[in-house]
Amino acid sequence: RQLQGRFSGTREAGAAGVTVERATGWPSEEQFAAADVIVAYCYLTWTDARKRQLAAYLERGGGLAVLHSATWTKPKADQDVASLLGVGGFTKYRHGAVRVEVNAPEHPIWRILPQEFALDDETYWPPTPPVDPSRVTVLAVSLEKEEDGARQPQPVFWTFETGRGRVFGCVPGHAARTFDAPWFRLVLLRGIAWTAGGCPYRFDYIASRGVRFNTGQEKKP
Repeated sequence: RQLQGRFSGTREAGAAGVTVERATGWPSEEQFAAADVIVAYCYLTWTDARKRQLAAYLERGGGLAVLHSATWTKPKADQDVASLLGVGGFTKYRHGAVRVEVNAPEHPIWRILPQEFALDDETYWPPTPPVDPSRVTVLAVSLEKEEDGARQPQPVFWTFETGRGRVFGCVPGHAARTFDAPWFRLVLLRGIAWTAGGCPYRFDYIASRGVRFNTGQEKKP
């Protein structure tokens, strides 16, 4: 179960064996108790009570996927959030061309996916505090420019495990067209499935469903 709109049933309607429920702002206690996977997209305002609630959810084996704005911690980057998500937030951002470069090709999420692919989206960096490489698996990076002009690899997809729970982090997702990018879709759906602890490829068969390859949404110069 992922929290975001409600459906179940046929192959055409959605993924087999999946029910989906929407949560606005933050899931209820009942939704936390029932969910196998929570998918968060919008900004999350973190409080001590919310941190404790999420920690308990992950400890018992819940899955969490944080997408784009949900990875930008409010009111500011936070070490406590890093202990839950693997990344505690960011301090910089930009819009434009993003070249996603694989960093962990052996991870099951990245199986038979390309070594790199391009997006036109928004990136955040640097992870604040810095990621702990002994606990965070950075799946893929983008090269971002620092004050000295040098480009440094910054995480755009990552995984993290805490308690019995799993977390998948995804920085891209600002532009609607990004969700029509086939490789992005595969990574996203595999990341969500991976957090559930089952086969990460269970949604591969629906990854291309409804893709609009020519949307007319390209940015104007």
